[in-house]
Amino acid sequence: MKLWPQYGLPVVLYDQIGCAASTHLPQTAGDKDFWQESLFVAELDNLVDYLKLRDGPGFHLFGQSWGGLLGVAFAARQPRGLKRLVLASGLANIDLSEKGIQLCRSGLPIDVQRVLEKCVQEGDYKSQAYRDAIAVFQKTFVCRADPLPEELIMSLNHLGEDPTVYGTM
Repeated sequence: MKLWPQYGLPVVLYDQIGCAASTHLPQTAGDKDFWQESLFVAELDNLVDYLKLRDGPGFHLFGQSWGGLLGVAFAARQPRGLKRLVLASGLANIDLSEKGIQLCRSGLPIDVQRVLEKCVQEGDYKSQAYRDAIAVFQKTFVCRADPLPEELIMSLNHLGEDPTVYGTM
């Protein structure tokens, strides 16, 4: 995240509601009526207002993976101040994305596949077995950097601590 010191571009790493340093709502685990795309778009809208990004030079929005879907939904509303939407590794369709994830998992060692399948079926996202197995998946298909970026490690650690959003969606 060297954009600020190198180019004078401030960067806000947005922790979506229920993730990392944002508000956690474990009592809503499994509540698919609550955890809707519209909630996340509204929260992003609130953050843009709070940071006063609509006026002045405007802002750029980067959406990666699930954040890409949110970025598209947010940008479709043509919010004042949004200058550019940048998407990376976004998914256009949840069902196709899930099929792609299953295809990737099938390429992992069988013992890792079994652990992931068992833990997902049981909603067990906190166990060390799950953390170890998902680390293999992440290292194989998500980020091959060695060492992993500090921000990614922090995000993955938080995901394991409170799987409310991940487990519901």
